[in-house]
Amino acid sequence: MTNAIAHNLKTPLFVIGGFAENLKNEEDTEKKLHNIEIIQQQTEEMDILIHRMLDLSRFDSPALKLNCEVFDFKPFIEKILENYYVHTEHEIIFIYNSKAKIKADPAMLKTVLENLIDNAEKYSDYGSDITINVSDDVLSISNQCSSFDRENLSKLWQPYFRAAKGDNKSGSGIGLSIVKSALEMHGFKYKAEFENGIITFKFRFTSLD
Repeated sequence: MTNAIAHNLKTPLFVIGGFAENLKNEEDTEKKLHNIEIIQQQTEEMDILIHRMLDLSRFDSPALKLNCEVFDFKPFIEKILENYYVHTEHEIIFIYNSKAKIKADPAMLKTVLENLIDNAEKYSDYGSDITINVSDDVLSISNQCSSFDRENLSKLWQPYFRAAKGDNKSGSGIGLSIVKSALEMHGFKYKAEFENGIITFKFRFTSLD
């Protein structure tokens, strides 16, 4: 785990250092702005990585307690999706067919959904849709990922495992481990499926109706 952390931090630091060095002697304004943009992007990537490492550590701590509430799930999800509708290149299809309410820790569940949506957005085939479906007391998030290897299905929940190695997609391999820890704290059953080029992550929350 220490090696994985060091590797994930080393790459953006190397990029930041290189582009910062380029700024010293760069006179072309357009190139300067490009260098600054790359530095900002890599800094944001490091910030996300550090926060996810802290989340993983926090969720695995026996001292962490759930602050559960009963709330309507649909507006909760819609609020989270507002940011994704603006920034994603994929169409997000949200289907809600449930009268069930959910009892969960809102902050922790927000982290779960954001990690699942981020994962789907990052590894969806170009131009494909992301489908979020809530039916009865099951939530599923599906996306097309034709390059996925079914043999890796059982490894997805392992910390720092990335199924898409050797590509140009940034990622830490931490997100699904955070999801796993948070769902297990809630006692929610979860699984990943892969059929016909579509990968689906789903979990069952406790219906209160």
